[in-house]
Amino acid sequence: MTDPNHLIIVGAGGFGLEVAAYAEDIIRMRGVGFSIAGFLDDAKPRGSTHGAYPVLGNTEGELAPDALYVIALGRPQPRRAMVEKLRGRGAKFATLLHPAAYIGSTATIGLGSIIAPFASIGPQVILGAQVVINTHASIAHDAQVGDCSVVAQHAALDGFAELDANVFIGMHAVIGSRCKIAVNAVIAPGAIEMAA
Repeated sequence: MTDPNHLIIVGAGGFGLEVAAYAEDIIRMRGVGFSIAGFLDDAKPRGSTHGAYPVLGNTEGELAPDALYVIALGRPQPRRAMVEKLRGRGAKFATLLHPAAYIGSTATIGLGSIIAPFASIGPQVILGAQVVINTHASIAHDAQVGDCSVVAQHAALDGFAELDANVFIGMHAVIGSRCKIAVNAVIAPGAIEMAA
């Protein structure tokens, strides 16, 4: 059994390792009083290890009622499905804001979101729940990002851009000012989307 100061990472893949590193940095650099208990993963056996942490079981087993969970799945649809699955079973979610990210004081960050190192979140930005903003991604002033959307490394949203829910923005893609991206859209790496 874990206690309220334990973080459980859901997804023991490459992104899970990154999320564990972000959490370690938060603990070390901000003195946050939680520890990483380990991973849940539906493909790796209980008792194995991933990086420095144990695999505690799969997502079908009993959840620790007082632990905090963070979803380390980097694609919107699997991310949303896992959030709904665990939320329905009473999971409480953590929000991870890396100390090396810039986050404007008037930005709003939804529960369960992950802001990676060197990301930039401008003033008046609104991020929904369970959003991922990856390393070196930039979200300019007044932009909005819908629930469970993922913005990959070095991608950029200009001012007043809007992403609906479950959107994936590929690496180095640019979403221009006032451009609106529909629900479940996938924007290819390096693409440039501009408002009409």
